[in-house]
Amino acid sequence: MLFPENFQLIVTLGSRGARFEYDVFPPSSAKKVFDVCGAGDTFLCGLVIGNILFGDLSKSIALANHCAGIAVEHSGTYQISADDILEHLNEI
Repeated sequence: MLFPENFQLIVTLGSRGARFEYDVFPPSSAKKVFDVCGAGDTFLCGLVIGNILFGDLSKSIALANHCAGIAVEHSGTYQISADDILEHLNEI
């Protein structure tokens, strides 16, 4: 068996957010998309940080969407900072 029976995927949907099981999580409120380079890596980083901070997958996906939204607002790859994350914690 390639995957265990309880294997679950989080699927990023670009401008449509992300899907986990049967729930679709809305995208961030990115003001203007300049470059999507690195958005997936940034999503994953936000997901891991969210899991460490919250221990809740729904909140982690929300943070991951916010982080990816911040990244696409910049030209080229963008490294999320702690300030970027702290600014958006109250929106989750």
